[in-house]
Parts: sequence; C-alpha cells; structure tokens
Amino acid sequence: MSAPAINNICFVANFNKTEFFDRIAVRLRNKGCEIFWITVNRRLHDFLRARYPEKQILLINKTYIERPAEAIEDFKLQGLVFGDRVLRHMQTEGIKYLTNIQRPLYDFIATNHIGHIFGEITWAHEILALRLANRRKELRCRYLNPATIRIPNGRFAFFADEYQSVMVEKPEDKSDSAASSVIKLEKPDYLKLNDHLLKKSRSLGARVAKTKRFFTRENIDSLDPTLIDSDWLRLRIRLREEWNKETYRFVKTCTLDKFADKPYTLVTLHKQPEASIDVLGRYYDDQFQNIFNIRRFLPADWAVLVKEHTNAIGDRACGFYRNLQKIPGIFILNERTDSHEAIRRSSLVVTVSGTVAYEAALLEKTAFTLVPTFFNRLPFCLHVTWEDFRRAGSVRELIDRAKEGDENFARYLLQNSFAGIISDPISNPACMKEENITKVSEAFFEITGNKRRNYRVIFAEAGVSV
Repeated sequence: MSAPAINNICFVANFNKTEFFDRIAVRLRNKGCEIFWITVNRRLHDFLRARYPEKQILLINKTYIERPAEAIEDFKLQGLVFGDRVLRHMQTEGIKYLTNIQRPLYDFIATNHIGHIFGEITWAHEILALRLANRRKELRCRYLNPATIRIPNGRFAFFADEYQSVMVEKPEDKSDSAASSVIKLEKPDYLKLNDHLLKKSRSLGARVAKTKRFFTRENIDSLDPTLIDSDWLRLRIRLREEWNKETYRFVKTCTLDKFADKPYTLVTLHKQPEASIDVLGRYYDDQFQNIFNIRRFLPADWAVLVKEHTNAIGDRACGFYRNLQKIPGIFILNERTDSHEAIRRSSLVVTVSGTVAYEAALLEKTAFTLVPTFFNRLPFCLHVTWEDFRRAGSVRELIDRAKEGDENFARYLLQNSFAGIISDPISNPACMKEENITKVSEAFFEITGNKRRNYRVIFAEAGVSV
C-alpha cells in the first residue's frame, strides 16, 4: 500500500480540546499542511468556519438520522451505541446516525486525500472514523489518537488503535538520550488537576451556575449527538448524581490497618461513563461483575479491597457498594487511602485499564489488566481474560506468568513518546503555553511523515480487533 497524503491532515473537534487542536493545526498549516475538520456541533462548526474554508469542514450532526445512506460495511455499530454515553439513550436513532454518516465520512476523506486524522476515542463517531480510516485501505488514511502516556508526566504518544494499546513507533534513534532513562514512579498530573476541578465543581457557586445553565440550556445544541437533548433525562441524570454524592457518606469503608497481616487484592473502580471503561474496557465494562469474578477466582483467605475513584463519587448508588459488601471477603477501601501505599501492601492489583496497574508494575508488584494496554510490556503487568481465570489452576500460576516482560520497557516508552502535554485549556491550561504548542506541533509534524518516512506500527500481542 502506498503512503498516505502526508500534507492533508484532519482533526476531529471535541468540546474544549478543539481550541487546543486548532493551535496545533495553525502551526501545521504554517508548515505547508492542508487542514480539515470533522465536527458534530454547530457552535464548534461556526468557530472553525471563521478560521478555515467551509469546504474543509464536515458537520455530521443528528440531521443525518433522517438522511438514509447505505452502510459501507459492518462496523459493529450496536457495540458503539452501547458504549456511547449519549447514544445509549437513543439506540434506534443511534444506529441510524452511525449508519448514515459512514458515506459522508468516507467521501470527505477520499475527496480531500486526507492522510492522517487526529482525534479522541471517546464518542461513537470518533471510533467509527477510526475504524473506517484504518480498515478501508484504499483511503490510505490513518486515524491516530494523541494521548498522555500517564507516567512519566509531560509526555505523550500517538496510539493507532481504539484501546490505546498500540503505539506508533519511531525509527531507532541511538542518539536519543531519553531512551536510556529509567521511569520513576510518580502520580500522574491529571489526577491532581482532576481533583482540583472536582473540588471547584462541588462549590456552592459552581452548583448554582450549573443549575442556571440547565434551565437556560446554555451550550445545548439539540442536534449534537454528544449532548443529551431531553430536559427530563438530563434532570434525572443530574438528580441521581447529586443524590449519590450526598449519600456516599453512608457507605461503610475500611482502612489498610485492618489487613496488616492478611493477603488482599486491590481493585480500583473506574469513573463511569468514561472512555477508559466504556471504550478501552469494552466487554469488561460491568464493574460489579468484574469484581464478582475476581473474588470467586481468588483463594478463600484473600480479601478483595475495592477502592473508589475520588472523581467518580456520584457515579454509583449506595446499593452498588452494599451489594459488593454482601459478598464474603469484599471490602470497600476508603477512597482517600494513598493508592501507592495500598499497592505496596497488596498481593495483587487488578484493574480494567487503570494506571494503578502501571504503578504497581513499577513497584514490582503484580498487576492484571482485563484489557490490553501499552504498559503490559512491563514485567509484573499481565493482560488476563476470564478465560485465563477459568483455565488457571490457581492465581499463583498467573502471578508467576506476570513476571515475564520487557526489561527495556523504559527505553521503548521514552523512545516512542514525545515531550508535551495533550489536554484542553479547562483541564490543564498549561497545554496552551507557547512552549508546549511548539513541542506538540513538531511531534504532529514528525508523526505524519513530513520529517521521517519510515514510521511503523507494531501491534500488541493481543491484537487490535474490534
């Protein structure tokens, strides 16, 4: 297959990240690249139209539900609808929407000879665009997801699959001094930033402002498939979240002191809905069932400590935790417990796709992920499935297998990642600084092949099937 058109680049607009992507796009345009956009929101469309020619912007909003078009192929749309936090509430219309936007997407890519698409993997239309670009070889287009590598802070990579398990690899560069460095355990910056945003959102002023926006329908585009248009549904969801937050205080939690001399498995919950569980964790997105399966696989004298994500308080009702506690050997760990200390004392860590497994492996504590991740290359970090649980004679068998891994992981990771922050001006304002925009823009320019033509994608052992 011949190389894609390296100078024609498309970005997928996504709320606040659009402004960040636009800053990158301007730099690339100044280097001679032709810039295109895909958006589902009228306000973002108007924002982009003031900066780019109309013909270089594709608006695919809910009007396509009523614009029948033949599907290009089976992209497993039902799974995309189930995993989308908005389309799951309108499944019939969601299937129509994803079916009918396939041809416009295809034609937009083909007609404009787009070689690379950069976007998130959060919404169904983003994943559909990824599958379309990466499956239809005649398009000669790649969809890449630029995202943080979590640890170390301040670095990111380009992922070629929808599970963030496949990194685009750079050509070997023996002069890269960073490639021989060691990865030191540190807590990801985004956790602290998210905690700060969460604290602000719970203030009285923030709640009043949120209530005002609800009644004024501020920023609600009724044709945007990533926004819930029904006032009644929005109200139900908001009231449920507030109720769950207020009643979480009644959940009985424990501390690590109770398990000073007892083996335990640490299981960390994901915020949900969230791409880390609904997309990366597809088919493992029922967190209650996950914990139940883990509990019945472990020895009877092992405890399972379930730790809630501080940003996720409000996602689950009290009944979720109470039902878990009815299962012998399962305890709810206080959410403020230091995660690194909980990892150090554990016998095993299990997560769907969480950073906690990465942290555990850096501490040389055994961790299982239920889906493939890029850090499964590390020793002590094993991707397992329920079939592995079924076949293994004991947990010790899998723990022994987890010790195998790439001793040169640090070199591999730093060699194939870039310095820079991928975020948006609300989540992390530092991403908009000129220094960061320069670094990130150079990385985008390089990864498209404008500076190097011999990039290659190495796929994870588990594959990237959807």
